[in-house]
Amino acid sequence: MSAILYDTDSSFDILRFCHLLSTRISELFPLVDAAKHAELKQTSLGRLRIFRPKSLPQLATSLKYLPSYHASHIPDDEIGLLAVDSMSAFYWPELLYEEQLRNFAPKKTGSKETLHRVLTAISDIVHSHAPLVLLTNWGLRTVSQEQSTCYPSPLYKQHLRPFPVVQGVTSTAQPLRLAHHVSLSLPSLAPLHPNTRHDVSREPYGRDDTANDCRVVCLITSSGVQEMSRFQLIINGDHIRTLEHES
Repeated sequence: MSAILYDTDSSFDILRFCHLLSTRISELFPLVDAAKHAELKQTSLGRLRIFRPKSLPQLATSLKYLPSYHASHIPDDEIGLLAVDSMSAFYWPELLYEEQLRNFAPKKTGSKETLHRVLTAISDIVHSHAPLVLLTNWGLRTVSQEQSTCYPSPLYKQHLRPFPVVQGVTSTAQPLRLAHHVSLSLPSLAPLHPNTRHDVSREPYGRDDTANDCRVVCLITSSGVQEMSRFQLIINGDHIRTLEHES
């Protein structure tokens, strides 16, 4: 399968990715020699496609013609992953453009309809190619203090309109809905929450050295699930572990 990444923030570090890829291949195939590792790495990199659109209309157009690109450039591979990092990259320029249209040409199309075209194109790809879709989004506006204190990290209001939501939430003109919405806190070196369970099975080497751990609290809202769940990502160098919070 191929992976398609729209790096709208121009923040994807290909050198770091290559290093992590080499590390993961070495862990998965410890008995394979270095030449085979290099071959697997090159094969994997050959299935990664990175696009860097410079505006929201460019993103919408590129997504619209992605099926054509797939048919002509990688016809023998399925699209296993489609990621946009991030959906917020063009928020401020598009907001300015929308304000200008409102003041000088109120009858013309604004950025809201452009974002709708982006989501419609993604929805079409989901129906035609069925990839896993990952959309990242900056958290800009926090909810009220009363609601935020109920959770270990702030919750955010949605600033993009329209934006996909988890299934079951009432919304109009939604071309795409989310199966899961995951809110990530800022990285922290704070002590672990006392009511957590360490999942040792997900720790590749059974390390217990947490001096340099970077911890990110994740809050999850899922389709068909009433309660919000949470876990922690424990990042140490090239490795990621999880801590699941007991309910």
